[in-house]
Parts: sequence; structure tokens; C-alpha cells
Amino acid sequence: MISDPLISIVLPSYNGARYVCESIDSCLRQSYHNWELIIVDDASTDDTPSIIAEYVARDHRIRSIRNAVNRRLPGSLNTGFADASGQFLTWTSDDNCYRPEALNEMLQVLKVNPEVDVVYADFTVIDENGSPIGPSWTGPLEKLPFSNVVGACFLYRRTVQEQLGGYAEDLVLVEDYDFWLRASAQFQLKRLEKDLYLYRWHENSLTQTRSLKVQLAHEKCLVKNLPGMTWMDSSLQARAYQNLVYQAMERDDRRAAWSHIRSWMRIDPLMMRRDLLTVAYSLIPPRLHHLIKWAEPWDWLHKLRLSVQEIAALIPPGLTLILVDEAKWDGSWYDSEVRAARRVLPFLERDGQYFGSPSDDETAIREFERLRHSGANFIVFAWPAFWWLDSYKGFSSYLRSQFPCVVENDRLVVFDLRS
Repeated sequence: MISDPLISIVLPSYNGARYVCESIDSCLRQSYHNWELIIVDDASTDDTPSIIAEYVARDHRIRSIRNAVNRRLPGSLNTGFADASGQFLTWTSDDNCYRPEALNEMLQVLKVNPEVDVVYADFTVIDENGSPIGPSWTGPLEKLPFSNVVGACFLYRRTVQEQLGGYAEDLVLVEDYDFWLRASAQFQLKRLEKDLYLYRWHENSLTQTRSLKVQLAHEKCLVKNLPGMTWMDSSLQARAYQNLVYQAMERDDRRAAWSHIRSWMRIDPLMMRRDLLTVAYSLIPPRLHHLIKWAEPWDWLHKLRLSVQEIAALIPPGLTLILVDEAKWDGSWYDSEVRAARRVLPFLERDGQYFGSPSDDETAIREFERLRHSGANFIVFAWPAFWWLDSYKGFSSYLRSQFPCVVENDRLVVFDLRS
């Protein structure tokens, strides 16, 4: 391998004048210097073209392409990568920024590990003014069927782009997630647990303004890709289809739910016996639902969905929460929705995994304080673990005397630890 191989960075922008300078400047500040920056102006109508022209004139490593019509993100990415010359590729958004060591750190992983094709790194969430909200963590590959654990900071070999054929232009809003799902079927991905990127969260960002559309596109993307993801064992495949069923049930889409159930049954034939109520709900018309005892599992899903919405509204992206749920939410699609932008710690916790309930109040308080001092901002009790508040009365009294309770209803009890 060439000692200093060329890295191609594609930066698509549509009316990105407010932040695009910060994004370009973060490329210029890279400690690794052998890169090219291809800025794709997606038919902007603001000052973006003139800003880009200034940078192109300033540095020979920067060039630009302007789309005659708006092609949206996946189309602009394909335009940029078609013009790229690097052995290693990446892309960034016009409102996000690299940390100075980002390219070098990721490149070293690929150099040292020739079997690895894609490397992805952790990041910090910032607000619209650039102030840090908090750290955010990517996740292990086995979480990919539930959420985009790759995140926004990554580097991959040119062969990945060439073999996958670029980004799917019919999957706007999840074009990156689709790309990683397809990549996981053919290539090896590796997580780099270093914070190398600044991800901006603001009211005009796609993930902020189009969450419902993203959810529907997310489901479409998984349906398309799950059959080819043969690296998943049967248990993980079954969980992935189970979550698709729950998503369809949540929006009363019986046709989609039944389609996902058939896929689930092919992988897990015993599912019919274990989850008969789920199957019945999907097959029987809504007007006949009162004839089956489906209310309890449906109520559980509804409460879970409402709980996730409350957590997302209350706890900003980038912050850390302790979740007391007895691991009942673990692996669910809704749980992954929370984890995608926040760090979630189980309680009790050992090496990031759920470790069971504490033996006494003293243990609960000691372990809670350990997590609080390590950076936890909230503790959330979900209804499956409400019995803790009665059984560990000393722990409950300690929390209520030391921290404000900001939510208390039939689904959640939440304490704000920041004070």
C-alpha cells in the first residue's frame, strides 16, 4: 500500500450557506494532508455557490460540481464519487465537522487491518451554534438490523463503493443506512471507539424534521436488505423481522405485518406457538379484534412507543441515561431509536451489559453513584421495573431527596441528575 494514499471526501450541499464554511474548514484542518474534497452543489439558490468558489480558488485539493437540477442527497453522493480518485472514500454533511485527527485515525485502522473494509467512529452532538450537547456512541455490528450504528463518521476502501454501485437514489433519507446494510453483506466493518466528528443537531436537519418519514423508509430499507445479510444468525434475523412486525402493528398496517410474519416464520417456525396473539392481530380484521385477547401485548407496544417519544422529547441527543427496565426493551426497534442519539446504560451494569437487580439499597446507591460520576445525566425507570421503587425504598428515597423527578406517569419515572 502507498504510504500516504489519497482520500476522497465528497461534501454534498443544498442551500448550506449557514454552515458549509465550518464543514470545509474542518477538512482543511486535517492532520492528514493527502486528500481531495469534491463539493457537490445540489442546485443551491442561496450563497452556497459563491462560498464554494472561494474555497476552490484557495486550495488546489478542492473542486466542485454543480447539479443542473436538485438530485437530493443520494444522487449528489453518486455524482461526487463518480469523480473521486482516492483509494479511500468518505463523505460529510455541510452542517457537520471533522475533528483534526479524523482522517488519519481511521486510515490507520484500515492500514493495520487489511481484512477490514469499513471503519466508523464515535462523535459529539453539537447544537446549531456549535456548542457541545454531549458525546454520542456508535454501536456493534449486531445492532445494525435495528438502527444505523455506523453513524456519520466513516472511511471505506474504494472497492466497497465500486462493488455496491453507489447509493440507492430511491431510498432518500436512508440512503446511508441502505449502503451500510448492503456493505455488511459483503465486507467487514469495524468500530473505532474514538470521538472524531461533530454532528450538528438543529431544527432544519433531516433527522430532526423528517423522523416519521425516516421510520417508514427505514422499514422499507430493511425489508429490501435483510434476506442478503447472511452474516446474521437465525436468532438475530428473527428479532429483526419481529421488530418489523411491531412497527407495522403500531401503524395498523395488517398487510405489512403479515408479510413480515411470514418472513419471521420461515426463520423461526416455533414463533406461531410463542406469539399467537401477534399473528392473530395481524390476520384478523380490526372490527373483530375484540374477539381475541390481544389487548395486553398491544398495550405493551403502545406504552413502549409513548415512552420512547417521551424520552426523546425530554433527553437531548448526546446525553447519557441510566435505563432501569430489566432489559425488557433491549433489542427492540423502539429502544434502538433512543440509543441512536443517546448513550443508554443498563442498571445494574457490568461492561455495558445488564447485570441483574441489586442485592440491597446500599448496592443500588453505590452503583448508581458510580454511573452518575461517569457521566450519566438522567435515570429512567420504565414500568416493567416500577417494583424497584417499592422494593428498594432506601434507593427510592435517596433519589427523591437528591434529584428532581421530571416525569412520573404510568409508563416512566425520570430523575434529572444534572443538578
